[in-house]
Amino acid sequence: MDITSFCALGEDYPIIFLDNIETCYRTINFKDHRDRENKVVVSRQLDRITESIFERSFVIHKRTSEPTCKDNMRFHILGIPHTVTSRDYVACAYTQKVWKFGKMMTDRGHEVYHYGHEESDLQCTEHVPVTTNADLEIAYGSYDWRKNFFKYDTNDHAYQTFYKNAIREVGKRKQPNDFILPFWGAPTRPVCDAHPDLICVEPGIGYAGGHWANYKVFESYAIYHAYYGLEAVGICKQGFYDVVIPNYFDPDDFTYAPETKEDYCLFLGRVYEGKGIHIAIQVTKEAGMKLKVAGQNSLEACGYTEVPEHVEFIGYADVEKRRELMSKAKVSFVASMYLEPFGGVQIENLFSGTPTITTDWGSFTDNNIHGVTGYRCKTFEEFVWALKNIDKINPQSCRDWAMNNFTLSHVATMYEEYFQSILNIYRKNGWYELNPSRLNLDYAKKSYPRALTNSIISEKKHPRVVVWQGGDWALGRISQALCKYIPNCDFYDWINSNYNTKLWADGEWKDCDYIISTTDILNVEKLYNVSNIDFSKFIVISHCPRFDHEWFHERLEHIKAESNYGGVSLNTCQEMSKCGVLPHWTPFGVDIDLFKKTHIVHGPVRKLGMIGVANIDAKPYYAETKGYSKYQEICRSGGFEPMIIHSRPNIDTNALYADIDALICCSEFEGGPLGIFEAAACGVPVLTTKVGNAQWIKGIATYETAEEAVRVIQEWNSNLDHLKTYTKSVTDEVRKNWNMEVLIKKHLKPLLR
Repeated sequence: MDITSFCALGEDYPIIFLDNIETCYRTINFKDHRDRENKVVVSRQLDRITESIFERSFVIHKRTSEPTCKDNMRFHILGIPHTVTSRDYVACAYTQKVWKFGKMMTDRGHEVYHYGHEESDLQCTEHVPVTTNADLEIAYGSYDWRKNFFKYDTNDHAYQTFYKNAIREVGKRKQPNDFILPFWGAPTRPVCDAHPDLICVEPGIGYAGGHWANYKVFESYAIYHAYYGLEAVGICKQGFYDVVIPNYFDPDDFTYAPETKEDYCLFLGRVYEGKGIHIAIQVTKEAGMKLKVAGQNSLEACGYTEVPEHVEFIGYADVEKRRELMSKAKVSFVASMYLEPFGGVQIENLFSGTPTITTDWGSFTDNNIHGVTGYRCKTFEEFVWALKNIDKINPQSCRDWAMNNFTLSHVATMYEEYFQSILNIYRKNGWYELNPSRLNLDYAKKSYPRALTNSIISEKKHPRVVVWQGGDWALGRISQALCKYIPNCDFYDWINSNYNTKLWADGEWKDCDYIISTTDILNVEKLYNVSNIDFSKFIVISHCPRFDHEWFHERLEHIKAESNYGGVSLNTCQEMSKCGVLPHWTPFGVDIDLFKKTHIVHGPVRKLGMIGVANIDAKPYYAETKGYSKYQEICRSGGFEPMIIHSRPNIDTNALYADIDALICCSEFEGGPLGIFEAAACGVPVLTTKVGNAQWIKGIATYETAEEAVRVIQEWNSNLDHLKTYTKSVTDEVRKNWNMEVLIKKHLKPLLR
């Protein structure tokens, strides 16, 4: 419905355009949303933004991405006693998990204390040396782990020294509710047992035995199910705190250059039968393909008296050699003969755009998408066919699967959610702890390559929709409702740099049918240096009719004729039409699932609430718009206790308006205001100036002057039965006709053709 053909809400809602009523909804204009190099996020607009410069100061927060957890955490991570936590030991998957964990979690603002070899070079809060080169020399002499598998014994000098020193050093640094993480499992258990007051989590189980911690993270569902065994099929023995979180990788460690692919196959890993070396050699021979073999051990140890003609044996490959081999390989074999717990090299190949041919068990059933990132095979004939048809696999699909699901930044959110759930046991209500501020469960979501989604959803029932805007306060609740009531809809918080990179820099916007946002999206080309955007995908909703206001800042610049436009109120639409667009009316109200009818009118109005911000006196533009001086006059004249509702990010929505007897809107202009709808839905008496959509609520009390507002409330207080009847009438009306589900279905869904 455009501006020329507005429909009434019903016969009781005549549409009236009033030139002297302006509406406004609080939005944040990010002139320069993110500085990716310095990872600086502008989180709140405090003063006016001009077209090209910041004229005044801003509050900024330095962080790599928006944390998903509530608490900053402290981790004591134990290195592997027989290795050095560095990139040199790339052959040890567990060592690399320790190394990457330090970067992953410190980048998120958590404290990481590492205990390991003196030459460890991981990113962490503090590296605490507990073994030296001399210790490794005593334990292993000149043993060459590059040519052979690693050698160790938990009774050897390196391990015993590690235990003694780590136990002592952890004791010096630990604090209540710290985590201790034994990445190597049981071989480092003595350190954990010495500190039973710490929260012990096995953070990445890929080993076959020795599990003991109360909290366990498995690398895949394959090993998770193997751990519980067949007995678990018939007995209820699962634990909510035994979870699956995949291995994690830094994309910078890999080169994606499909145009440089060469005509060879790759086997990279421990060279022995268990990793499928014989399958790789036999299949490539049958197909007439060259095979490069790199890793610990030798072909001679596998029974080959000489290297086959079509095979090139490279031996141990360091970080850069691995990068080169995986980037240029046409295909990689990861045909493990055992139940592979994870098989990190398979994902590493995918980061490089190299398809993989694997066996059809273990983690490969989840991580190697058959026909999309490679093939899973059962017989020799299938392996040969897979190799001869590997050109059917698109390197971009391999890369997308890895980048969307196995990066440090993505997996970090999974760990944060898990660790937070454990902290809730120690600090709060445990399993029953609620999180009213949650908008989604996207941390556990998998993003599949286009090739797969296109084949599964050949006939899409619903268009794919992304909501790209803020996740805080009222705008966040609108975002939450959109994702809740629009099918196939995802929320991308623009404060989160990972979402912005994924959506714009990585081009995920191309896979969207529609992107719903504020007028900020009109500047996305400049903000993220993207081009060739299909602006017909944009649904641009303005929450404010004032495009020049000092606090509530929206701009209708760089208008794209092909985009769809919406305004949250009729007056907003009227003002937008003056800028040359034909907007649809897209009102928002209240999610009645979140705001329950819990308030009961017991007595007269004493505590009078108003939606505001902290230190409102110091924000003149905001205070003037919200009618703060009028509010003060009403409270003073009527003898009401003023209560400003603001800045309560983790409060239960049902408690947001629990401390007031009534809510008043004193604004000069509004879009909703959302607070009126929310409070009314809870059963709180409401009173408003004639602004925004609130004035069209059937039967709502309105006023113009402070004296009139005081008179209305005094009449309520003198006749409580009337107040109860009035409140019930407005509450019922709001919950029936102004709830988010109804409004989105009626006014927004028609735009999603």
